[in-house]
Amino acid sequence: MKGLFSSLFAFLKPVSADSAGPDPQAASTNAAKEWLLLMDRGEYRTSWHESAPSLQAAEPCDPWTGAIATQHGKAGKVIVREVTGFRLRPARTEDGLHTAVVDFRSLYENGLKKERVTLEHVGGAWRTSAYSLG
Repeated sequence: MKGLFSSLFAFLKPVSADSAGPDPQAASTNAAKEWLLLMDRGEYRTSWHESAPSLQAAEPCDPWTGAIATQHGKAGKVIVREVTGFRLRPARTEDGLHTAVVDFRSLYENGLKKERVTLEHVGGAWRTSAYSLG
């Protein structure tokens, strides 16, 4: 349990431009954790601005932040979160886009939840392109 708390509260270094290279699992997982910290602090607008252009194009800021605030409000505060899965889709030739999916098991005040953060490697960094809490 101690390891879960230390990983939850660890402040991680920004993802480097080579993050799709040598260790994309660590880089994308760290980026997902950093992004989730914004969500945990209720900084939904900032999390939208830090997300991938594909998420921003698909979901305007105000409706997205409203929906996320409602979801998180029902779940309560996060108590602990652990990574339970990871998948990487290497870049396709035509778009050069790496995609990673990081799954979490998260204990919130109002129960155990599954979270999924999908990230794209764009502009030298891993950015969230989709999020689910259920």
